[in-house]
Amino acid sequence: MNASKPIRLRAMLGLLLICSAAWSSKLIAEDDRGLRLTTLAQAQSAVSQAEKEQQNPIGSERAEKNVLEFVGLHQPKMLGLLEFLKRHQPAQYSQALKEMARTQIRLEGFAKRDQEMYEVELKLWQIRSDLRLLAAEMSAKAMSTDEHRVRQLTELIASEASQEVVRLKLLKLRAEREVQKLTEQIEGLTAANDEYVARNVKLWQSRIVKQSRNK
Repeated sequence: MNASKPIRLRAMLGLLLICSAAWSSKLIAEDDRGLRLTTLAQAQSAVSQAEKEQQNPIGSERAEKNVLEFVGLHQPKMLGLLEFLKRHQPAQYSQALKEMARTQIRLEGFAKRDQEMYEVELKLWQIRSDLRLLAAEMSAKAMSTDEHRVRQLTELIASEASQEVVRLKLLKLRAEREVQKLTEQIEGLTAANDEYVARNVKLWQSRIVKQSRNK
């Protein structure tokens, strides 16, 4: 009877080890399956997002229409290129449309708060767009040395430089106005320093008294 006890204990221990190993294998298998399912779900989500982006690069058909209307209003020559990209190079179309959307938001922001700067920035964007369109045409037709196209390229680059000067002059003028305001504030505060100090001492004393009464 006593001799059989070690045998039964060894048998129970062996069974326990087998069960433990089986359970560990089950957990590993479930974890592995869960990992595979998670990875699959992430991949499916990425594919779905890519498909949506290909269909509507900037989120919705309405947003896409809005951007195309903006381009048609301010740079109609670009619509042909965008249509070509949409049919033949959708990835580049998506990238171009996103860039146009950012430009639209930026320019509309100027239009709401600064009409003068809006007109300057819009003109600069139109010149740069013309420059890019011409460069794309010259590249597609291998016309990098064509005299007429090179002349057009030169004129556009000169126009871009001139318009950039206009933009910088406007920024400079506004900066000078701000500097003048700051100078006047500095001079006024320096001239009336004693008055400023006396006035603010009284103001702080009044605040201190009110805080003491509220305790």
